[in-house]
Amino acid sequence: MPRNFKIIHPVEKQEQPSRYNQAEEEAVLRELAELEELIESDLPDLNAPLYDPPDEETLQEVAEQTTYGAVFLNDLIRRQRALSLSVAVTFLVILFSLPLVNYFLSSWVAFEVLGFQITWFFLGILIYPLIWALAFYFVTTADKYEEQFTKLVK
Repeated sequence: MPRNFKIIHPVEKQEQPSRYNQAEEEAVLRELAELEELIESDLPDLNAPLYDPPDEETLQEVAEQTTYGAVFLNDLIRRQRALSLSVAVTFLVILFSLPLVNYFLSSWVAFEVLGFQITWFFLGILIYPLIWALAFYFVTTADKYEEQFTKLVK
């Protein structure tokens, strides 16, 4: 049986057929250029400062604990303390109310979800989304208070 092999000299280079015609190839190149521009425009400026530095005068008032700076700082501390206590009390009330629910609503507690009693389902699974929600609320509100403080100080 004869073999039909084509012998190619290593120096010879054969042209490969293009998968696209010329118009399609130009369209793909234009789209790539647009994507590169879009990516470059969305990148942050790495040489820009991370934050706007507050005025020297207001920084000095806060650092020296003048009455003006002390009022702002005490207000921030008071608001963050109230936020911390409210989130902690909310979590503790929910957590410590479970035994009361077990005692007073024993018929409701016998209800099963996915093979677990509702109390164990709450303690084993539902407590984690609750903690995440409380943490998210705490962090976003604390950040809002700090932004307000820095705007007032500026």
